[in-house]
Amino acid sequence: MPIRTIICNFLIYSTLLISLNNFIVGKTRIWPVGHLGFFGLGMFIVGILSIKLCINFWIAVGVAIIVGSITAIVLVIFAKKLKEDFFVVASIAICSIIYTGQEAIKPGGYESDRALTNMDPLILILIWFLIVIFFAGRFYRTPLERILSLVRHDKNLAKVLGISPDYYNSGCLIIGSVLATITGCLYSSNIKATDPEMATLYGSFLIFALVIFGGLNSILGSIIGAAMISLVPEVLSEILKRIGLFDPDEVMKFIVGIMLVIFLIWRPQGILGKNGYFFDKKQII
Repeated sequence: MPIRTIICNFLIYSTLLISLNNFIVGKTRIWPVGHLGFFGLGMFIVGILSIKLCINFWIAVGVAIIVGSITAIVLVIFAKKLKEDFFVVASIAICSIIYTGQEAIKPGGYESDRALTNMDPLILILIWFLIVIFFAGRFYRTPLERILSLVRHDKNLAKVLGISPDYYNSGCLIIGSVLATITGCLYSSNIKATDPEMATLYGSFLIFALVIFGGLNSILGSIIGAAMISLVPEVLSEILKRIGLFDPDEVMKFIVGIMLVIFLIWRPQGILGKNGYFFDKKQII
């Protein structure tokens, strides 16, 4: 695979993981397993508007933001009505609906022989990556971080202090979902096509595994997770091609599964996370 493609994939996955880890899971401990569906939604809208109908790419991005926001609000409604376990199922259902809808309307996705933007897609993706990292980093230094810390550790105490857990959790969920939608748009501009297989249920579980590997609420952990998914498969593929015994994709799935079990048992906080999901004892006040 060309170096440019590897760099683009690394930046895309880094941004996607930050949108999930540092804006949703790490802040709220809500687990929208179908988060990758918003990434697919962004690609699909660009495919219909920019590739099929030849509408300006930035107009398509604006439409994707609106549609992504509405879809996220629907997910928020589920989050308020359902308990955490059932919310995970609702999130998976939305991801499946988006994937099935793409395959039903245009099997295999849309393709274009022209550039979707006047700017180099790699530059666009790099700028977007830096913007997301900047805001994720600033988030740690705002009073919102302390409020969200209180909400995820003791919702009853937060309510006593007049803080609405649903309000802040919903805001994080919507922001993270919209960031993933925009990332999907930019990925589509890079490959000049849409790829429904990027937003499958397996991909969603893989993204969550990488969040656990890197560490909850850690920006550097998200980047490490992105490096694992964009660089490790390339190295593994080269090694296995020389051996000629195993399918690299199947071996990668096996490795991810084994690592996920190991991390959940012996280091649930991930590589750089300070606290695990099940053993979070951080002092908040």
